[in-house]
Amino acid sequence: TWLYFPTCKGMHACCTRVGLHYVSPQLMPRKKAAAPQKERKSSLVVTEDEDTSTVADNEMEEFIDSESKSGAPTESEVTESEVTTSSETTEDEDEVSVDDEGEEFSLSFREVSGTCVSGIAGSGKTAGVSTFMLPLSLSEDVDFSIIDGKGGTDWAAYQDVAQNFISVGGEAEDYAKVHSLIMSFRDEMNARLASQKEMLKQSNFWNADLEIRRNAGLKFRFLVIDEAQEIFNFMASDKETKQMVSEVTAALTSIVKRGRSAGVSVLFITQKMTADAIPTAIRDNCSTRLSFRLMSPEAEKAVLGDSGDDLNAPRPTAIPKENRGQAVV
Repeated sequence: TWLYFPTCKGMHACCTRVGLHYVSPQLMPRKKAAAPQKERKSSLVVTEDEDTSTVADNEMEEFIDSESKSGAPTESEVTESEVTTSSETTEDEDEVSVDDEGEEFSLSFREVSGTCVSGIAGSGKTAGVSTFMLPLSLSEDVDFSIIDGKGGTDWAAYQDVAQNFISVGGEAEDYAKVHSLIMSFRDEMNARLASQKEMLKQSNFWNADLEIRRNAGLKFRFLVIDEAQEIFNFMASDKETKQMVSEVTAALTSIVKRGRSAGVSVLFITQKMTADAIPTAIRDNCSTRLSFRLMSPEAEKAVLGDSGDDLNAPRPTAIPKENRGQAVV
């Protein structure tokens, strides 16, 4: 499926109103378009690309405050009952985000333990992904955490709303924080798998009613790891840190394999989803995959698998350089 993610970092009022798919007025259909008659295997959500090189530290707070005053969903109103970033129809019928077949688009993390996102530098992957993380970060039913493997400012707007925010600058002390957070995810997953049958009367986190989960104090635990290759290939000079790297890799592998029914999920972002960047045991168990622009068939196959001789299959290598923010799902 072709998609075009916004790169406005979710700071516009319209991003919440139409489910984080920011559609510029001149491109937004007045009414839902009729599906074309011929069969199509790809779809496109057209959005406006914007420069995201700078984001003020207080922009998230101002955004939430302005949304509260304007009547848009507030933090308490955004729930994870479906944990979906979708294009919701509001009272204003014009505010509908659709693909080129006239269908509303949504991306759900329900019962998803692992998501892979790939794309070369400058393809819009971090900015695009950060926009549809906003509903998760604002939900009272989600424990939302971020590990920024490159130690930049791309996720700075989320620092005050994420339960955990770690920027890795290459120091062993930074990696110790990464290790502690990921171990907490693994330990809670194991505890839930052992006890949630009794706590929720269900063996699967997602089969329990939201109120039952709230009463049990169980939230959907979601972790974003940007530049994930820096976490798996951390240059450790001491034995203790090398051991932590090994334990982190094992823990994340376990979460991706077993976290689905426990309500624990990890999203990995990297430039290439090849084996030297992401362990294949993790990559191959990620059920949701997104690829922004890539340069080689090998990198394309690593993240999306082999599409064979299907000439209609969307390909990340076919995304033009100027289409920053376009991705294949």
